[in-house]
Amino acid sequence: MKKIDLYLGRGFYSDGNKVFLDGKEFFDPRFRVNFKKFSLLILYARKFNLKNLLTLLDVFSTPIINDVVIVVGNRKEERAVREIEFLNGKVVINPDPKDVLYSSLKIGLKAVSVRTDFLILHFGTLYKVERRTIDEIIKKSLTTKKEILIPSYKGRKGHPVVFSRSIIPLLVSLRKEKGLPYLLKHYADRIECFYVDDRNILRR
Repeated sequence: MKKIDLYLGRGFYSDGNKVFLDGKEFFDPRFRVNFKKFSLLILYARKFNLKNLLTLLDVFSTPIINDVVIVVGNRKEERAVREIEFLNGKVVINPDPKDVLYSSLKIGLKAVSVRTDFLILHFGTLYKVERRTIDEIIKKSLTTKKEILIPSYKGRKGHPVVFSRSIIPLLVSLRKEKGLPYLLKHYADRIECFYVDDRNILRR
């Protein structure tokens, strides 16, 4: 099985405060604008595929993402994810994976770090999203004046969606029957959409 350091990427190590590359302290000047904490929440309680998840984790492997939560649908999937070498993320189970997707979101939010500044929400089935797209989204998150960031491709909104810390309480409190579309519609004035040249952000 391919080795993946979920948080840090090839050659990187963190002691929880500083990031090191091959034993030497490292900092990427692209992100010097802010020492912000990013959490990644992957919803994969439906149509789980370990190989595709490994691909996705590699795409998201970056020093700036320092908290990862994966929502799966059963104990078997949980064990499979926990067996990934160097997986420093948290795995939680949605006991009713056929329920609305927002139920997985609410379960995953309980495991997200309370110290996070940005929450990246992504679906496990969108495993073909490109690494450069993730880099663009992270950089845009650090400069936008809005609280919700949504990538788009040819007029269609996609994922991952990024929420600032101020929006997370709304995600937690919203009833699952209303779901994410309700929140995005209700808080449209807090959203910035920006174009990315990657059709893989779209759900089929």
